[in-house]
Amino acid sequence: PLDLGNSSVVRLVNGRNEYEGIVEIYHNHLWTTLCDAGWNDKTAKVICHMLGFSRFGAIFVESSSGMFPKVQNGLFQVEYVSCVGNETNFDDCRPSYRIPYSCQNRQQAGVMCVPEISNLTVRLVNGTHMYEGSVQVFFNGTWGLICNKGWSNAEAQVVCGMLGYERSEAKAIRPTRFFSNVPYFIDNIKCHGNESNLLGCNILELGNAECPIEVQAAVNCRAGKAMLRLTHGNSSHSGTVEVFYNGEWGIVCDDYWTDADAQVVCYMLGYQRYGAKAVRAAGFPYDTSQSVLLDDVTCRGNETTILECSHRPWGEHNCRANKAAGVICRAEENKDDVLLLLDTQSKSIYKMYLSTQTYITLPLPLVYNPGSFDFDPGSDRLFVYDKKYNQILNMRSDGTDIQLVRQLELSTEVYNIKADVVHGKVF
Repeated sequence: PLDLGNSSVVRLVNGRNEYEGIVEIYHNHLWTTLCDAGWNDKTAKVICHMLGFSRFGAIFVESSSGMFPKVQNGLFQVEYVSCVGNETNFDDCRPSYRIPYSCQNRQQAGVMCVPEISNLTVRLVNGTHMYEGSVQVFFNGTWGLICNKGWSNAEAQVVCGMLGYERSEAKAIRPTRFFSNVPYFIDNIKCHGNESNLLGCNILELGNAECPIEVQAAVNCRAGKAMLRLTHGNSSHSGTVEVFYNGEWGIVCDDYWTDADAQVVCYMLGYQRYGAKAVRAAGFPYDTSQSVLLDDVTCRGNETTILECSHRPWGEHNCRANKAAGVICRAEENKDDVLLLLDTQSKSIYKMYLSTQTYITLPLPLVYNPGSFDFDPGSDRLFVYDKKYNQILNMRSDGTDIQLVRQLELSTEVYNIKADVVHGKVF
């Protein structure tokens, strides 16, 4: 191959910016273009690296594409090489003698590079909760997916660590929903689990990976914590206990279910331990299609999470029908620990408890499409604007005592509401 000497003898010309163009090398005191026969993205990686750009995302551009104007004057060199992609210099690539055709019409090799990057940004999408979902990375100005080839808990630990979660709780999962129009950026990645960023892992390909749609990498960043909610109750602080594990909601069997267990559940939901009552034998309705995820739960009552209590392994049980465990918690709760969130996609309002990071879904009877809301903790009243019928409703946070505050004209547009309970006004 050509003896280039060092990386200062490569440049790009006729591109739209400094990151792309026709490749020229400085050879025998003259700038020379190269034939693109036998070139590929691996060759482009070497050229981009020599220019101080990232190997990741480097793309070879064929002369026939017409993307870059040809260099009309100057020398033209036919030099067939084969690069692995990790060489530090073009001169390190091996000569190739298996070029299927000779170079015709000055087919000048071109490349497209991207700036050197020190970190990757990640996000989780299409999950049931904010702490789980398909992993997307931001690269070269857009979001893309990771192929799950070799994807394990070690890679999940790095992703979850980047997002601020505890690595020990991270788990690689199979996504429940898939993207059809999002590119793949990473094809094969191996991490130890302690890297601060995915870029510190061994990445085979970044930028133009090819994977089937159903092999998207996904994670659950809180797989080690039991997510818990109450359903089918008479109020927001009572109902059947459901736990979330490994991508699904399921019930708890009432074997050995006592008030001590109820105290832990109520504490996880932001209520006081005192006064918590256990409900057995399916005292509240429940979804019979759900799996029994926990059985033989035995708590002392002072645990901070149900996972600290004794129980059978997840999913293992000998529970008979109509034995779903339930609880009744005391209604008093720490108002400073509560955050209300509106999810316009699911058309639901969630009450989240910050100390335990658990939540319940507030019942919204007669509300078909909530657009905005306000909550007065002193009176425990919830004011909700229903976009479908253009009306404002007032109710208790448990969905009872529903009152129509105002029926608005169909042409009225409401973006936000604010309730002044003291003066009896809604803005």
